[in-house]
Amino acid sequence: MNLVSCKRLLILSLSLALCSCVTPPSGQTDAQFVSERKIYAQQLEQKKDLSGALNQWRIASILKPSDPEIKSAIARLEQQLHVRAENYFSKGRAAYKRGNIRLAETYFLKTLAADPHHQAFNYLEKITTKRMQAAQNNKNQTTQNTEQYQPSPSDSSVSFTQLQDLFKQKKYLAISKLTREGKLPKTDSRVLSLLYETDFQLTQHYIQNRDMTRATFHFKQMQTRAPKTTAHSARANTLKKQLAEGYYAQAKTHINNDLTQTVQKLEKALDYNPQHAGARILLNQTQRMQKNLLKIKQSN
Repeated sequence: MNLVSCKRLLILSLSLALCSCVTPPSGQTDAQFVSERKIYAQQLEQKKDLSGALNQWRIASILKPSDPEIKSAIARLEQQLHVRAENYFSKGRAAYKRGNIRLAETYFLKTLAADPHHQAFNYLEKITTKRMQAAQNNKNQTTQNTEQYQPSPSDSSVSFTQLQDLFKQKKYLAISKLTREGKLPKTDSRVLSLLYETDFQLTQHYIQNRDMTRATFHFKQMQTRAPKTTAHSARANTLKKQLAEGYYAQAKTHINNDLTQTVQKLEKALDYNPQHAGARILLNQTQRMQKNLLKIKQSN
């Protein structure tokens, strides 16, 4: 068998395993691997980490899809997470109706932690607008900001009111463009707050569209303007998990044609979420594939 044939055979066999993301470590049987996943899942569930436990059961199910214990555990945890998400969502909506925006945001973020695809995301967008309206209605703060900021001809091309109108219309890209062109006041705290919210929205937009380069850029911009609050920390942690998922999804698209890109995307995923089980397993397997290919090259 020549080198090309060896490569094709190796890539084919390993790629099939990699796509499943659950090849047991060398020397370990499928049954042993699945047993470990079950034990770990049960430990996570005892710690109330239902999402982590569900992930372990799902990994085990790829090797043992007909296992009744695994199927039962997945169904049970999915139902529990659904109930948890709806409970948080209900509390969030109640807080939102009372006008307690900060508490509502906390509950909506908890909802997304239990169910990343929940409609709570739409309420977070509303909260962003609500926060900006509240800031505008605070006359004392507005007066203070006006006294501190004396615009000059070079940086007053766009007023805060104009920016706020763009934000209400969800024209986040237009605001970002104005930022790049240097047409925004640099010392107005209201503008900085609006830019923080804009970067938050754009980060989520690009994550959903799997444009991880732009998502990462706006996440970093958001971090530079971030207030030191618990609400921001919760937001940032949620975005980090979403960024990790985005890079993980990209990595899987490179498996069959570019192992270097696969490794780079997985490393970025783990930078944002070091506990991402799928990324850790896939990275280990991809690196082993690279080593095996190198051995084949050296042997020829």
